[in-house]
Amino acid sequence: MPARKLMPTVHENLSCEILLTNSCNMSCDYCIATNIPGPTMSRETGRKAIDMFVYLAQGGKYIEFTFTGGEPLIDFLILKDLTNYAEERTCEAGMQVHFVLKTNGTILNRDIIDFMRVHRIRVVVSIDGTSAVHDKHRRTVSGEGTHNLVCRNLLALLQNQI
Repeated sequence: MPARKLMPTVHENLSCEILLTNSCNMSCDYCIATNIPGPTMSRETGRKAIDMFVYLAQGGKYIEFTFTGGEPLIDFLILKDLTNYAEERTCEAGMQVHFVLKTNGTILNRDIIDFMRVHRIRVVVSIDGTSAVHDKHRRTVSGEGTHNLVCRNLLALLQNQI
C-alpha cells in the first residue's frame, strides 16, 4: 500500500490555554494548582507561546487565548502584556482574537475592569454555589471565606458588561 501524504486540516476556530502561574491568593482545599511545579510564566515565555500558537494556527479565522492559573490576576502586568501582544500577532496573521480569563473572582479593581472591557475579555469565575458550600472550600490563605467578595466582584463585572 502506498504511503499517503498527510495534509494538516485547517480549522476556523482555534483555542489555546496559557497557564500564567500556579500561585494563588487563596488556599482552596481541593486546588490542583498547588501541585503544579514551576515559576510564574515570564513575559518572554508567554510571548514565545503566543508566537508558536499563532504560527500553528495559520489559516484559521478565530483564535482564542484562555489565561488561567493558579490565579492569573496575581500578575496583571504579564496578563496585560500578553493580551496586547496576542492582539498584535493575530492581527498580523489575519485572524480575529478572543480572550477568556479563568479567575477565582477575588482580585478586581478599576484598572482590571477597564482593561477587560476594552479588550472584550470574557471571564469565567469559580464559585461553589451557596455561601456555606463555597466558604467551606474556597478560603483565603488566612482561612476567611470568599463568597461575599466573589459575589460583589461578579456584580461589578456584570455592571461593566463583562
